[in-house]
Amino acid sequence: MKIILLLLLVLGVQNAVFADEQATPKNVPLNALLFIHADPGFPFYDSTVLYAKSAAQALNIKLQVEYIPKRLRDRFGVTQFKSSFIDSLTTPPDIVISPLAFGAEEKFLTILAERKIPFISFNTYLSNTDFARLGKPRERFPLWLAHLAPNDDLAGAMLASDLITRATRIKQCEQRACNINLFAFTGLKYTSASSHRVDGLLSITEPNKQVTLLNTVDAQWSQNVVRGFMPTVLSRHNDVDVFWAASDIMAFGIIEGLKAYDKKLQTNPIIGSIDWSPDSIDLIRQQQLSVSYGGHFMEAGWALLMYFDYLAGHDFAGHTGTILSTQMAAMDQDNIAQIGDFLAAPNWSESQFKKLSMSLNPANKRYHFNPLDIVKAQIAENVAN
Repeated sequence: MKIILLLLLVLGVQNAVFADEQATPKNVPLNALLFIHADPGFPFYDSTVLYAKSAAQALNIKLQVEYIPKRLRDRFGVTQFKSSFIDSLTTPPDIVISPLAFGAEEKFLTILAERKIPFISFNTYLSNTDFARLGKPRERFPLWLAHLAPNDDLAGAMLASDLITRATRIKQCEQRACNINLFAFTGLKYTSASSHRVDGLLSITEPNKQVTLLNTVDAQWSQNVVRGFMPTVLSRHNDVDVFWAASDIMAFGIIEGLKAYDKKLQTNPIIGSIDWSPDSIDLIRQQQLSVSYGGHFMEAGWALLMYFDYLAGHDFAGHTGTILSTQMAAMDQDNIAQIGDFLAAPNWSESQFKKLSMSLNPANKRYHFNPLDIVKAQIAENVAN
């Protein structure tokens, strides 16, 4: 009887160890590959990579970041580059994190499916029509585990509404009819982020009889392109009340163009943009930039966290679903004193990533992916320590 009890005890310990190993992804060698559709030095993606690397370090994941060369950022080039790069690796990645873009969504999903590599997409909007064609994650492509994307329509609308409200207050016409002249700089027309942010802009301006949308100009996500446009824009429209920019980097070009323009304008235009770029922080402090909406640079890091939980047996699909629409938050004069210093030189702690995890915190039934709350929690921890 003693021998039987001893065997049962040993087996119980072994099973407990096995269960713990199954529930602890840090014991599983994990290599992640992150593709970036930009050059190093692009502010938004620099923030994306920094946050993803911090998440990887906190979760004991080896992360490799690969930038897609500009000459290959098209439907055919991007899939050829990604497939060739994956095939060149000695050990295939355990997970690929990448945007889906350029009309190459189905081809890239097929490439990963053929190689049996799990995948989480981020940062690019997919419409209901796209999902009808591709299937939702885990349907037609079972290893496509999830899709995270910011609600770009909402971001474009929130930015427009915010700027119009500020301009109305400046012109002191809250209680009377007045006209707000708005000029918009957009990203590349074929990119979903730009097109949907513009859709959000139009959803606010078109029904508002007090807003005149002077023009929307494709500025290719480029500071230099915007700066080059500004003399012509200001010579034709010297009464712009609001400049709406689909990204911070284009807002920087607006600011430079206004400073360089040598003629007097009828208005003192306000400027707003999207991305929470570190370089926007001082401009907001100096009131050269009114507001930036952002926080979506965290999505690649969140994708790593979701895979970490997935491996630990806490499949997020039953709680969060496989399609996550993330929401941006405003950074302006109201909160820049609180969050600006941290976002200018962020230092993310391991504990903050672990607090978001469902496998490490079973009480978490859903992900709380609110960028402003995450930043404030990190700042509070830093102050406490």
